[in-house]
Amino acid sequence: MPEYKTRVFTTILKMFESFAGHQVRNVASIGGNIMAASSISDMNTILTAAGATVKVASTDMQVRSVPLDKTFFLGCRKTMLGPSDLLLSVHIPFTRQNEFFWGHKQDKTSDDRWSSNVKAAMRVVLEEGSNLVMEMAVSFAGLGPDVFIPLKIKQAVGRKWDECLVKDVNQLLQDDLDLNPDASATSVEYRRTLAYSLFFKFYLAVSTALQLKQPAPTLFTKVPVLGTQVYEEVPPGQSSDDAVGRALPHKSAPQHATGEAVYCDDMPLLEGEKYLALVTSSRTHARIISIDPSEALKMAGVRDFICHTDVPGCNNVGEEERVFAEEEVLYKGDVVGAVIADNKLRAQRAAKAIKIDYQDLPAVITIKVV
Repeated sequence: MPEYKTRVFTTILKMFESFAGHQVRNVASIGGNIMAASSISDMNTILTAAGATVKVASTDMQVRSVPLDKTFFLGCRKTMLGPSDLLLSVHIPFTRQNEFFWGHKQDKTSDDRWSSNVKAAMRVVLEEGSNLVMEMAVSFAGLGPDVFIPLKIKQAVGRKWDECLVKDVNQLLQDDLDLNPDASATSVEYRRTLAYSLFFKFYLAVSTALQLKQPAPTLFTKVPVLGTQVYEEVPPGQSSDDAVGRALPHKSAPQHATGEAVYCDDMPLLEGEKYLALVTSSRTHARIISIDPSEALKMAGVRDFICHTDVPGCNNVGEEERVFAEEEVLYKGDVVGAVIADNKLRAQRAAKAIKIDYQDLPAVITIKVV
């Protein structure tokens, strides 16, 4: 089969390399992934951008073809199918000669947030010789509470594949990406910028493929990480109790290798255990005029708000560090207080609801002399 026909399937195979673990991959199915309608689904992001369809049968045995698009995925864990509908098959179309497909998965960070685990899939069909956009589809997962399929991106059809298009797509994505400020721990501005930067990567990959006349975008390929470790040879007469020069395994290596190591997320919650979320400064350098936690304390599951006045004894840690800021914040992100709630999401939402009045002070925000 020609390479150009298999570009979606190549993307799916690459996605499988970082999809869960072997155990999950061995029992998971594409149909189950679709019906689960997860807001951070790897597979659904690719299928929607690829223009895939599914065949669905009802109890009266009528079979219909349904496109996997915004009308199918109604929200997180919600699809248009009813309880009596049965998914029979999935149709993934072949890509054409001048059609490019690209998928990307952003790795998680230490924060458990949607935008730390973002997937994107993009497809464009260009007219032979002119590089005019004939078709374009984009899909994101992890930017909000459901799979995001920007519809205004279709306005790019008929435009030339160049830098001017990239700027206009940025505006189209911003207009189409309707994000709830409370839907994620990260800001709306950050998530919009992330969506645009992923499209820019797609643009660079396709443009490079066109310049080099390559069959598919290959600009962003992962290089396997290799490493070696060299040990000394100890003298034959060296005591077995002498560790110098010996290749000694790390004490926790057996637990990590066998999966028996216990991490914080593996530990069951203790009875009455609560979650703490920090309240941080939004100013670079400012005097704290007042702190009003009243709205946050009214929210469901919120137990308390603490600040420097609640610290028993000394608020200082060492000579320069503080537990909580007192009269001034010295940098953006300086810890002003903390909210205690029943779970992580409630604590984070309440932390955002804390109202702090500041009086801005002079701040050094650049190395340039001003």
